[in-house]
Amino acid sequence: MTRTVLKSRVPNVDVPLQDLPTFYFSRMRQTTGPSGPEGSPPRPLLVDSDTPSLALTLDEFETLSIQLASGLYHAVGVRQGDMVAIVLPNTVYYLAVTMAVLMLGASCTLANPAYTASELSHQISDSNAR
Repeated sequence: MTRTVLKSRVPNVDVPLQDLPTFYFSRMRQTTGPSGPEGSPPRPLLVDSDTPSLALTLDEFETLSIQLASGLYHAVGVRQGDMVAIVLPNTVYYLAVTMAVLMLGASCTLANPAYTASELSHQISDSNAR
């Protein structure tokens, strides 16, 4: 059996040895330049396309993610290794909930809120979500 090795023309990517939330927030702090002229409010990072007045800055997004992670841990009992079903429409909060779950070392299964009860039941059962 002959094996063919394919090599990319682009350079290799270094994969950091850290969790996604830590990598994401540290990289965003390094790469997002100044938020605007001195004294102006920070630029939004996430903007809801249906409600443009609903937006989160990087600081607000990180704070919200940490608060959600704390609530999921203390009030709901989500722990490392758990699978959490997230059923939300597209909103700025979708990413914050997902990031909060990842901060706890849990995994997500993302479900469409338009699913029927049967479809949602199947996904939750199939993924072993809590």
